Amino acid sequence: MIISGRALKDVKRRVGVSGLTYAGNHGLELEGPKIHRIHSAAKAFRRLAKSIKSRLQRAYAFMPEILIENKTYTLSIHYRQVSEGKIAAAKMILLKEIGTYLEKSQAALTEGKKVWEIQPPTLWNKGKTVLFILKKMRVSIKKPLVPIYIGDDRTDESAFRALRQRGITVKIAENPKENSAANHFVRTPKDVSRFLKKLRALKTSTKPGKTQNGQ
Repeated sequence: MIISGRALKDVKRRVGVSGLTYAGNHGLELEGPKIHRIHSAAKAFRRLAKSIKSRLQRAYAFMPEILIENKTYTLSIHYRQVSEGKIAAAKMILLKEIGTYLEKSQAALTEGKKVWEIQPPTLWNKGKTVLFILKKMRVSIKKPLVPIYIGDDRTDESAFRALRQRGITVKIAENPKENSAANHFVRTPKDVSRFLKKLRALKTSTKPGKTQNGQ
């Protein structure tokens, strides 16, 4: 399974592997074998997302470093290119423009890595998405499942918490002491690649009919 804050279409284009379950917009969109789902709150938020984007484009017209991305069911305000001294002011503008929507529970605001996310007012997140998919998988797969979840963003914390007692959770972070609900850490994406290759080798070596040297 691939779960991302990106729009579903974008995630599928970047990964390009058939047969996987893809979750876009933090799980608001799901598509995979025997599953196609758009959260009801996401559908209702679609029109408001367009309106908020237009409002923010006007408010940030003097700050071209800000990138506003409409992902159909959510909005991402990227501030990676904003200088450190301007970030607080940029966030104040955001809160001023969407404050009414937040107060009326018409929208929710979360934060990721150098990004502010404006989402439908629902408690649905990556953690709930993972548990939803696992429940469906257990219906068709009778063998015990040990989920392994790897992520590097603040928004992955809900999945780390959901799986803490149910599987293996891995945070990609340069500082292994970083506060996180994950129970394991790796420092870089290259470490993730090495970890997955070892898992694959272990699976191959323990297949029925295989000896330790693979003969």
